Amino acid sequence: MKDFELKTAWSACREKGKRIRFHQHDFYELVYYCNGSGRGCVGTQSYSISANTFILVPPNMGHEEYHQADCELFCIGFMSEEMLDFHLLQDRQGTIYGIVKTIIREATEQPPCYKKMIIVKLCELMLEIQRQEDTRAQYSTRNFEYVINYIAQNYHEKITLRSMAEQMHISYDYFQHRFKEIQGESPQQFLVHKRVEAAERMLLNKALSCTEIAYRCGFSNSAQFSAMFKREKGITPYQYRKVH
Repeated sequence: MKDFELKTAWSACREKGKRIRFHQHDFYELVYYCNGSGRGCVGTQSYSISANTFILVPPNMGHEEYHQADCELFCIGFMSEEMLDFHLLQDRQGTIYGIVKTIIREATEQPPCYKKMIIVKLCELMLEIQRQEDTRAQYSTRNFEYVINYIAQNYHEKITLRSMAEQMHISYDYFQHRFKEIQGESPQQFLVHKRVEAAERMLLNKALSCTEIAYRCGFSNSAQFSAMFKREKGITPYQYRKVH
């Protein structure tokens, strides 16, 4: 692990409606959200603010946030020769919370050898983030295979993608990002594709009306079915049936 230098360490309370405008630093910044809700953006990637989540922002990368509820947060800034990417992770075990709180306490109270202790804790912090990232990648790959198969077989059911992310104990932003990384398309696109594929087969059966096909394939109504089908195939279900 390469050298670290602490630049800033503090805690704050953000009130509901507080907006932190787009800005950047020449050092790494870790922001830990103890509670609250809202939205944030790092570079071009957006994320959701929720309890016990944290972000790691690389140097000179613009970021901003908006709080939809009161929020207590911790923030530490540091220099490092490590090449670290943007991270958005959940701290389910409270490990990161403990490390960050210790760093802030050491920097504030400055007991004997506090600088050395801060370096030790920064090293521990980076190792823990790497461990969580590796563990999540392994876990998510296995679980996303199940999710993909489930959607492919149950496309006709009412599928709530957000609830699937909650059941996996990951944020919805990460759920969409990881799904697309594995499957090559977003979960919404994948679900629509499966429903349209099934509708194509059913349209060959003239005994079924377009309205009945829409409900059998999981669309809310025939209007949504027609719009999604035309977006995917370039023609309406009626035109497809007529041609075939």
